[in-house]
Amino acid sequence: MGDQRPAEPTQTLADLILSSPQDVSQSDKFSIETAPDRFFLLHPSTCWVDKYIVCDHEVVTDNQKQLIRLLDHPKATLNYAEAAWLFERIKERAPRFCERYIVLTNEYMWDRETSSLIPLPTNIKTTNNRKTRERLQND
Repeated sequence: MGDQRPAEPTQTLADLILSSPQDVSQSDKFSIETAPDRFFLLHPSTCWVDKYIVCDHEVVTDNQKQLIRLLDHPKATLNYAEAAWLFERIKERAPRFCERYIVLTNEYMWDRETSSLIPLPTNIKTTNNRKTRERLQND
C-alpha cells in the first residue's frame, strides 16, 4: 500500500460558490432580469383575483413607484418600459386564486367542496407576513 492521497477535486470551493445560483434577496446588485424572481421571493402569495393581480391586499399595476416599493431593494430603479416588462412577467407567473381551499395551519387546509381536512405538503408557503412566519416557526 503506497502513499494514497485523496484525489484532487475537479472544482474548488470558490468555483462551486461562483457557479451556484445567487439568492436574489441577498444580492447587492439590482438587475431587471432578476426582478421577477425577487418579487415572488418577497411576495409568494401574489395571485390573480378576478381580473386583478393582488399582493398583500393591494392591487398591483404597472406603476413604477409601486413596483420599486414592492421590490424592496435600495438600488432598484425602473423606467416605464422596465416597469411594463416586470408587470407582464408578474402577470404570467401569478397563479389564480382558488376559493375551494382554506389554509388553516402550516399543516392542514380545508377543502370546501368535500368538507375535509387535507395535509399540506411541506414546501407550501402559507403566509408572506414575516411576523406571522416567525410566530408559526416558534410554535
